[in-house]
Amino acid sequence: MFLLYLSASSPVDLSRVMSISSWNVPPPTYDAHSTTTSLTPYLQLPHLLSLTWLAYPILSLVFVAFRLQLSLASAQDAVSSAKDQLLTSCKAAEDAATSTASMPRYMALATNKQYADAINASMNAARAALVLSLTAMEAIINFIIDFYRSTLLCFLEFVVRGGLSILIGAVQEVCKFVIFLQRATNFLIGQQSPLIRYHQLAYRHSE
Repeated sequence: MFLLYLSASSPVDLSRVMSISSWNVPPPTYDAHSTTTSLTPYLQLPHLLSLTWLAYPILSLVFVAFRLQLSLASAQDAVSSAKDQLLTSCKAAEDAATSTASMPRYMALATNKQYADAINASMNAARAALVLSLTAMEAIINFIIDFYRSTLLCFLEFVVRGGLSILIGAVQEVCKFVIFLQRATNFLIGQQSPLIRYHQLAYRHSE
């Protein structure tokens, strides 16, 4: 701000007029003969005191306070954003630590599951092989039983048929012998029938 001091006794030298750029700069000086005047300065002490709030340091402090207020608002946003980022980072670190800590458990669970699946598959394969072996053994045993049963049935059929054939042959031979005896008996009876009739007649006459 500029402070102008006027002297009524002599004109003020314009080269003496100085612009005060700082609050600690002394006021401008006047000629030596001007100090004997009875005129007072244009700006008195109350006026100067009323203009002190327009000093450069105070204005600077006002601007600094205003800037600090704006910076405080943006700082609060930045702090909130940093807090959110920090919480996100902590959450990510917590998740990573949890995953790292749980990785052995998950690996153990996966390994146990694979072991259980492998053992179950082996047991199922062994069961299937055992069932197949039992089925094949059952088929072989049934074949052997059928073979021996068929052989026994064939042998029994052979024995029965042979015995029946022998019996039928013997009966036929007996029938032939009986027929032969019957024919022989009939022949003998036929040859002796006149003699028998003669004896019968003779027997009747003797009575």
